[in-house]
Amino acid sequence: MNAQKLLGFFEERGIALTVVDGRISYKARKGVVSEEMLDLLRMEKKNVIALLSRKGQATAEISRLRASEAPLSFAQQRLWFLDRLMPGTPLYNVPTALRLRGQLNVACLCAALDELVRRHEVLRTAFHMTEGQPVQVVLPTAHVEMAVTDVANARERLVELVQAEIRKPFDLSAGAPIRASLLRLDDEDHIVVVTLHHVVADGWSLPIVLREVARLYGAFVQGLPSPLPELTLQYTDYAHWQRRRMNSEVLAQQSAWWKEQLQGAPALLDLPADHPRPVVQSHAGAKLVVALPATACERLRALCARTQTTPFMTLCAVFNILLSRHSGQTDICTGTAAASRDRPEIEPLIGFFVNTLVLRTQVDGDASFEELLSAVRRTTLEAQAHQDLPFEHLVEALKPERSLGHSPLFQAMLVMHNASAADVSLPGLRVEAFPVDTGIAKFDLMLTFVERGGQLGATWEYATALFEPASIARMAGHFECLLDAALQAPERPIRELPLLTQEEELKLLVEWNDTAAEYPHDKTITQLFEQQVRRAPDAVAVVYEGEALTYGELNARANRLAWHLRGLGVGPEVLVGICVERSLDMVVGLLGVLKAGGAYVPLDAAYPRERLAYMLSDAAPKVLLTQDAIVAQLPPSESQVLCVDDDTLADQPATDPVNVTEPEHLAYVIYTSGSTGQPKGVELCHGNASAFIAWCRQEFDAEEMRQVLASTSICFDLSVFELFATLSMGGTVRLIERITQQDLSGLGLSLINTVPSAAEALLRNGGLPAGLKALNLAGEALSAELADRILRQAPQLKLRNLYGPSEDTTYSAWCRVAPREGVTIGRPIANTQIYILDGQLR
Repeated sequence: MNAQKLLGFFEERGIALTVVDGRISYKARKGVVSEEMLDLLRMEKKNVIALLSRKGQATAEISRLRASEAPLSFAQQRLWFLDRLMPGTPLYNVPTALRLRGQLNVACLCAALDELVRRHEVLRTAFHMTEGQPVQVVLPTAHVEMAVTDVANARERLVELVQAEIRKPFDLSAGAPIRASLLRLDDEDHIVVVTLHHVVADGWSLPIVLREVARLYGAFVQGLPSPLPELTLQYTDYAHWQRRRMNSEVLAQQSAWWKEQLQGAPALLDLPADHPRPVVQSHAGAKLVVALPATACERLRALCARTQTTPFMTLCAVFNILLSRHSGQTDICTGTAAASRDRPEIEPLIGFFVNTLVLRTQVDGDASFEELLSAVRRTTLEAQAHQDLPFEHLVEALKPERSLGHSPLFQAMLVMHNASAADVSLPGLRVEAFPVDTGIAKFDLMLTFVERGGQLGATWEYATALFEPASIARMAGHFECLLDAALQAPERPIRELPLLTQEEELKLLVEWNDTAAEYPHDKTITQLFEQQVRRAPDAVAVVYEGEALTYGELNARANRLAWHLRGLGVGPEVLVGICVERSLDMVVGLLGVLKAGGAYVPLDAAYPRERLAYMLSDAAPKVLLTQDAIVAQLPPSESQVLCVDDDTLADQPATDPVNVTEPEHLAYVIYTSGSTGQPKGVELCHGNASAFIAWCRQEFDAEEMRQVLASTSICFDLSVFELFATLSMGGTVRLIERITQQDLSGLGLSLINTVPSAAEALLRNGGLPAGLKALNLAGEALSAELADRILRQAPQLKLRNLYGPSEDTTYSAWCRVAPREGVTIGRPIANTQIYILDGQLR
């Protein structure tokens, strides 16, 4: 319903509308004004005010004040402060560029710009300090110097040249915060670049600038005077008026409303980023420009008409879903811009009127999209009804915990413009918008929609300190998927709206899970070890506190134990508990159990006696393998106790027992904490381990596996890599007690396999050992910050982040971590599939 029809709608119901101080007032002579009627009025507020003004039913409060100095508006004061804090920054430059093809009259263009500056005092305003306070000082005259540069031989550098121009800083104390330049390609091809400082112009000012320059140029080329009427008000009048109103009851009420609206709101939208958040925002940015499909635009208009919403509201609802899905948060605060030009007397002014609003939305996955859209509609209308409170005062009132690393109250913004600033025409010239990119991002993420010719274009502006271009492109694809699904079936629950594009679904579910690779299906862990024994029996297999065993010696000792265990009835699927101190005997014990055909159950003597008793009762191992020194510490059990350091084992044969184990037989049972807190035994077979070791052979080279640190308890599945992957590849296992309690510098290590917290401790206590080739981090989340510190110290290092539960044989996913490329759990290892599910198991 447009403004004219809306006025008729109210008149038919006996409701008189007037405008006072830029606000619509109503008086019902008969009937009642419903909430739905007020919603309609709020949606068309600007157009209704303009229509009533033309009818003479509006009075203005802002009046012309003549003064040599004027206070800054509140928005100006914030930017002035930021300019003093970061002098010389182009962060708040507002540029536009046009390509002009045809016969350009440069003198008339310069005259048009000069007349624009004469008309709008804000464009010839300097910012000075008077008695400790910043003030606006309007200069009597100002001339726009427009440099003309011949770029005929630099066509391939046009974008770079334009960007260099728009990034030049302003000196706010010098006045004339407007700059223009002309790049000449040939006599009939020019690019004009106009840059203003945000302190004197907002995004809604650019159409005014271009529209007035176009009209002035059109008149001047014909030898005519300016066709534009003199302005009755200037921006300084608005600044005076805004300052007068700051103590009013209206603003106090608005402040109270905003405090209630944002109470308890999250301080940070934690979007998954490609890089760790810098301590101080760099504001370096980039853009991705996409166009929404025509079908989406048609459905968008249809849904808005049916639900009495605006395209902004619908797009905002989808944006909130996107942010919620990516961040995992349901309480979403999004910034948006209010033009704050609802007073007719300031509509023709260039200036910084725009105010920032915060739209808070609760994204409930069980609610339908229509229900979310209704909530966003209500929030948007209420925020617009309270838009007069300057954002600076809102921040001051809420007093959020300040951080130099992100903006306060919100980090993602959504803006919609109804028209392009480049919709201008100049006589004798063909005008085209020339894309400008300041290389700046004020927020983590900003999505701007521009409606032009019935189509919607979307610009994704993002902080390059956080995001890579590919991540933003994926996010844009996710937005289109969500939008398309919501428009086609707005009654669907939000949690059912698909996020992934078809291309991503194919990649994630099929291509990246196509990991089938050959591996020795018929081999067990012991057979892989014995193959290495035959290849190099004299190579050192394991070292502990100065003692060493070659592959041949280790194999012989494990064989003697295996023969003895066979005599005790150990064979396939028979469990053997092993509770020994960290030593060469530990490795002998593990291999001896496997060679006998049994499956080992690792126990730690340091565990509480109750836990050990439970594990022994639950697993009920046939034999408990231990050492003389710790037998007395163990709780009683039904297991037959055998000490691995018993001298009688020396009487057993040193030859390999006949293999009785198949790949599907159990190899080990590792007890995890269990999801309920009660320990649970995870059973893994030889085939699982053989497939895992085959992947290790593929990913790790011989130099990396030459000297592998083994510091992990055998009660954790990381030990499977340290021991069996190393021993199947001919490396040396370097056994130690605890990684953080021993000097590693003299061990000649080539690979460390540990948890991130231990790596953090190594960095604190002298750094990583010299000569280290590879560092595997698993078992805990690896932060990008720690990864970057590791790679700064050892840039040659192969740093891998690995992930996987014990049930999947140590590692399921892996990635090589590169400097400043972020950290992920990576892709599945060979012969493994991975599916990442949301809370609804989708």
